[in-house]
Amino acid sequence: MARIGPFYGRKSSRRGNNSFLGAQESYHHYTSKKTIFDTSPSSSKGYHSFGMRDMDTVLSGAYMSGTGLKPISAQVNWGGTESHRDFANTTNTNNEDYGGGSVGLASNETARQTNRMRHYEGRKPQSNYPYFRPMFSVDDVMHEVYDWAQTSYGGANSQTFRDINSPGAQWRYRQIIAMTYTGGGYKDGSPWRQIHRTIHSTDQTTNLGNLMDHPGSYCAGACNDTTFYMYSTPTDNAHSSASTRTSAIHMFTETGKSHNGNFDAYNSRQDLSNSQKNNEYSFFTGAHGPATFDVMNLTVECRFAQFGTGLNDTSSAFQDKDYGYHWDDNEGRKVNFYTFSSSGSTHWAAHGQQKGIPSTHRIGYCGNEGSYMGGYNFRRWNLTSDSNIGNVGKIQTNMGEENFGMGMDWQYMIGNFDGAQNNESHKLFYATDTGNIPSGSQPTANAGQSSGHCAWRA
Repeated sequence: MARIGPFYGRKSSRRGNNSFLGAQESYHHYTSKKTIFDTSPSSSKGYHSFGMRDMDTVLSGAYMSGTGLKPISAQVNWGGTESHRDFANTTNTNNEDYGGGSVGLASNETARQTNRMRHYEGRKPQSNYPYFRPMFSVDDVMHEVYDWAQTSYGGANSQTFRDINSPGAQWRYRQIIAMTYTGGGYKDGSPWRQIHRTIHSTDQTTNLGNLMDHPGSYCAGACNDTTFYMYSTPTDNAHSSASTRTSAIHMFTETGKSHNGNFDAYNSRQDLSNSQKNNEYSFFTGAHGPATFDVMNLTVECRFAQFGTGLNDTSSAFQDKDYGYHWDDNEGRKVNFYTFSSSGSTHWAAHGQQKGIPSTHRIGYCGNEGSYMGGYNFRRWNLTSDSNIGNVGKIQTNMGEENFGMGMDWQYMIGNFDGAQNNESHKLFYATDTGNIPSGSQPTANAGQSSGHCAWRA
């Protein structure tokens, strides 16, 4: 990491003593001897953060195991002896309340403290930065102090808790999902180019027209912050045809993007599955190609790497913070987002056409029975322990080939196959594993669509 400085005209001894450039020397200290653990908003409480710091000071705020230095930036109670103490100062935990531990920050914790950066250096896992809390503006720091579990952000489990650009957003809130986009699919052997948009605040789905440059069916896709990529969209416009080609749609302008060969896969594929490391990397594999995984760097919008072992059959997937979970008709594979490797795993779902539902709640959903249809229950997985936590009934039954999106507190299905390709839809609430069928959430462009793919945006 390149360091900034030196800053001339400022004594290094003062910089090294955690002082701010352009600020009163004492202003960064706790005021009135109050600590950042006192969350009652008051002018006499909090941790003020004005001015600039050089990189040595910033890095000294990152507590790394074995340094023996008290981190100036970690919001941790250092008065006790237990490791990874919780906010109430009563429990010895290992679940990343403060960014430590091995399983990440669970969705229902209100002590959201440190480790809330949107991006980390390279492909290093979040656990490489166990107590990193960078310095930002006074406004951001004061909100961090007072409001991470306060109602001003809608509460800790609210869909509006954090915005996409907040430097304080931890993993679950690094993107606040507001819309689902559904692309492709087919009806009676005819593949589609249409894109539908579903607004989460209103449950309303709108046909945006033929934004894909070529149709896709039995396909998959990925998304970064702005662009929806649809893998396997063959130029001959054929239904259920393997292809290297990728179509792209700009989700903010809601227009098709010109084809770029850098988007394309290394090998022709069909019946794809995709998992994502946030909106940074896409990992996909599937039938009619080599049993490997392709990686697309979603930040620079370019195919990036290929590794094995993948799948070579009809497949699906969901993802968590650090891993992707893929399966086909016969086996499962678990992808490590940081090492670009995969390992044999549980057969997560009953069949490759029983599709997966991702979430930011560290729960994955997939079909418990059936194949192209015949799915009546969701099989649920706790992704902090990779353990099965039982089944719940599907909101729409006797289905497969579903188009599943992702949301913050709920998600949508937009089209499936129940013996015929249809326009059924549902809304699933992650917290209760229950849902409904909102009026206006159904796609409208064609008489039915299944085996397309969903993306999401802020």
